[in-house]
Amino acid sequence: MSFPGFDADLVSDTLSLFSHDGRSVTLPLPRGLFPSDTNIERVAVRPGAREALIGLPGGVEAAVELRADRPPSYDFRRGRKVVYLDQNHWSTIAAAQQGNPRVSERDAVAAKEILAQVTAGTVVLAASAGHFVETGPLYGAPRLALASTVLSLSRGWQMRNPLHVRRDELRFGLERRLPVAENVFAPNADELFASSQNADRAYGLPAPLAEIASELVGVLGLYDALVDREAIPDEGGEAAAASWAEAFRDLSEQLRTHGAGRDMVRRVSHARLILDVYDELLPLGDSLRLSADEVVDRLTTPDDPIAAMPFLSRVRAVLFARLRNVGQSWEANDLFDIMFLCCATGYADVVVGERRSVGYLRQARNVSPGANLASTLEEGVAALANCS
Repeated sequence: MSFPGFDADLVSDTLSLFSHDGRSVTLPLPRGLFPSDTNIERVAVRPGAREALIGLPGGVEAAVELRADRPPSYDFRRGRKVVYLDQNHWSTIAAAQQGNPRVSERDAVAAKEILAQVTAGTVVLAASAGHFVETGPLYGAPRLALASTVLSLSRGWQMRNPLHVRRDELRFGLERRLPVAENVFAPNADELFASSQNADRAYGLPAPLAEIASELVGVLGLYDALVDREAIPDEGGEAAAASWAEAFRDLSEQLRTHGAGRDMVRRVSHARLILDVYDELLPLGDSLRLSADEVVDRLTTPDDPIAAMPFLSRVRAVLFARLRNVGQSWEANDLFDIMFLCCATGYADVVVGERRSVGYLRQARNVSPGANLASTLEEGVAALANCS
């Protein structure tokens, strides 16, 4: 008897296995199959449907598209447009779903339209590590409401961590290839966070389900943490971001004090970008048998290879625009905006961000083509309509 699916009830601790001919068997949930102390209430897998259903607290059910059991050339987008929302717009959609009267009529109508397109299968709403980190400090009902919205609407689609995308762009640039990263948006991205943790546990399930179960290890761990009502403590990320912001405040002040012109600020922005990625460049150079001088030379040639990098070209352009703005403040959260929004704008179809951040992205020059930009959900709907 081959089992193409299972339904694990984590409340009653039972596991049902289903065959192709409709037969089923229900067993006690094997110990170790899922964590004993979890917020997840149900996990169901139907390989024929190529997705898993995860039961979240409060009766919310999140569908997760699976990468397992697909051919190497499988197109996960299948013509769908990828939309990346900044955290504040995810919050608006969550509030609109709950009928919060503080949501404007325009935002409510736009949120409804975006959700309709997600349901119709024409749009993918992708989540990122940035969203998960910013959700961490919330707790209680607000945490659960926002996390449930992100998890249920993203359908498992995630953006690879910008640090990994950056590494790919740099490697391809050093190899003198087209410096464009692959699979930046995908279901259950392997490199969601800065460090990759690829799970490899099959749980002893029948062969068709082994690969799927292994993929679900990381999915369930992430979802379980996000719907936990307790705040996730900061583990040094805020301090690192604050240090980054302080360094740029000092740099901006020095440029202002010395009356640096446009060309000087541009050169400083380029040099600062190279400095920020230098620790990554050295091992990349070693792997390609390039000296440190050769690495720098290849990234500073007159044809400007960084301009062809969808993500890093925007980081450089935004740093230039912000450093040119004498009155610009530098806050720790700006690091998230620059990294995640620049990455998303380089590879998504539509990005809906905070007005100031979108303004800087719109000013970006000498960058590769990227996403249509919007600063409100209503603009986001219009931007989707304008996607070619």
